[in-house]
Amino acid sequence: MMERCFFAYPSEPPGLVEAVEDAMAIIDQYAVVTPVGWKSAGVTGRYVIKAICDAIDSCGIFCCDLTGMNPNVMFELGYAIAHRKRLWPFMDETKGTTKSDFEKLRLLRSVGYVKYVNQYEIAEAFSKEPPSANVAETLIDAGRVSDWERAEQTSIFALRSRYVTPVALAVSRELDRALRGSSLELLTDDPREASLQALDLYIQSIEKSFGVILHLSARDRPDYHVHNVKYSLIAGIAHGMGRRLLMVAEEPYSPPVNK
Repeated sequence: MMERCFFAYPSEPPGLVEAVEDAMAIIDQYAVVTPVGWKSAGVTGRYVIKAICDAIDSCGIFCCDLTGMNPNVMFELGYAIAHRKRLWPFMDETKGTTKSDFEKLRLLRSVGYVKYVNQYEIAEAFSKEPPSANVAETLIDAGRVSDWERAEQTSIFALRSRYVTPVALAVSRELDRALRGSSLELLTDDPREASLQALDLYIQSIEKSFGVILHLSARDRPDYHVHNVKYSLIAGIAHGMGRRLLMVAEEPYSPPVNK
């Protein structure tokens, strides 16, 4: 049986969707892997996130289009990282601020990706530079998985808002109140200060945490997109590691239910 390969990509714009889905059809003809798109996850009557995570679980390879830095795609990428999937990212750097946003993200700057502008370039790159067959070549090694499953969860990891809004202050007060007298330690990452930059440092903080709280920015804030994409990636890792997860958003904010 051929190995299954999950493809994560946004639901728009139409040109991007067509390029990825046409590339999947070409790759399918290679008869090397079985491409699985998120549209085939079978979400009817189910929670969408559960259906998609189950589909990712069923695949050994995770391919994702980073064009536009879609929050849902980034969440799924984080989940795939936590589940030690072999990664094959690709990106059309010519689209909007995609390249500059990716560089601002920093967490994935050391991770290579395929550059493309059409479906044939995606398929050709997959043929010439396929995902590694070595299952050990993932961003998290096997030992770390057993470590976090056994790790003593002694903390709450809070990723702060970029701005000290009334809601941000209320969240901080509620956290302080909830942890008063508790044995849990509060770990924080504040983007207004010297926040963590290495992906491994976030993973270490999640490992030792009972739960993770992330504060997303309103869409009318400067650099809200990069901030929310970063937090979506970390949220996906936390969800993949089985940690309790709370995502708080400042209005105006539209939850990306669809890709």
